[in-house]
Amino acid sequence: MTYIVFFTIILLIALLGFFLSIESSKKKAELLKKQVFTDRQNQAISHFKEQITQYVEAKILRPKHSQNLNAIASNFFVVQAHNEDNLTILETTIESLTTCLNSELAKTNITGDKETVANNILTFINELPRSARDYNNVFYTQILPALIVSLQTPDLSFEETTDEDEQVEETADKE
Repeated sequence: MTYIVFFTIILLIALLGFFLSIESSKKKAELLKKQVFTDRQNQAISHFKEQITQYVEAKILRPKHSQNLNAIASNFFVVQAHNEDNLTILETTIESLTTCLNSELAKTNITGDKETVANNILTFINELPRSARDYNNVFYTQILPALIVSLQTPDLSFEETTDEDEQVEETADKE
């Protein structure tokens, strides 16, 4: 009889140890998942802020406007849940905005028309919400994509770039 009690106690201790090790593994997995999420969020936000800093250093943006653009990334999770879907929305939105800005700056370098792009960026910044609470799901899924589209200027046609290249060549030949 004592063997049965002793064996049962050993079995219960082993089961308790097994249960505790599984729970510990679950907690570690959850912490790792949270850490990966936080790293992705921080990486996306820091990359965007680096891009904005480069625009300021290149004198494309004024320093006072950089805070407004940085608010797009910084205020994303103010009123939204921290989940994978929202993080994906943040990453795609930031990537879309960065791609649009880079495209517009490339067009500016080709055409030399910095005023149009500067006005579009200023209009874009003026349309951004002032309150952190206004950076909500509707803003990121409906309003911001429309603002990004309004930031874009018409694409350059092949004739425009050819004409400009010819003008540049003619100017270079005259000199």
